[in-house]
Amino acid sequence: MKILVSYSSLTGNTKKVATAIYNELLLHSEVNRVDLLPITNSINIGDYDYIFHGFWVDKENADPKSKKYFSIIQNKKIALFATLGALADSPHAHKSMQKAGLLLDESNTLLPTFICRGKIDPILTERRRKKYPIGHKQALTPEREALHISSHKHPNKDDLKNAREWAISVLRQ
Repeated sequence: MKILVSYSSLTGNTKKVATAIYNELLLHSEVNRVDLLPITNSINIGDYDYIFHGFWVDKENADPKSKKYFSIIQNKKIALFATLGALADSPHAHKSMQKAGLLLDESNTLLPTFICRGKIDPILTERRRKKYPIGHKQALTPEREALHISSHKHPNKDDLKNAREWAISVLRQ
């Protein structure tokens, strides 16, 4: 079994999760080959049986590089994983994974997905604070500010453990 762990990472969160998944997959005897690669225009996916692809959530969907990458994937078993600043069990997270899955060509087999929190870039927090005044529906309320701050602890060791366990469960399907 040949596996590609590909990823797009803006701040390092998704790369961290991808690396944990890659390291776990290396330990399993049924895996003949596993590669860890950031997505590029020249990535060759032809030889792989499985693709585990990680992306960062952008406006409730996969990031732009991942969207473009999805257009070249055909006839593959693909397992998507993602990082986002929101809570992993939130409606925002669920909708983000659903939308990303819909971007894949119908010839692919979409396997179970995984999503976990990642730290929010403080620049984005400050940009939001300046863009939306108090009272605006997108304003940084005290609750939202607390979520931004708590995101700085992610992805943590539990998130990475869950990602590793998820990857192995995908192979056992």
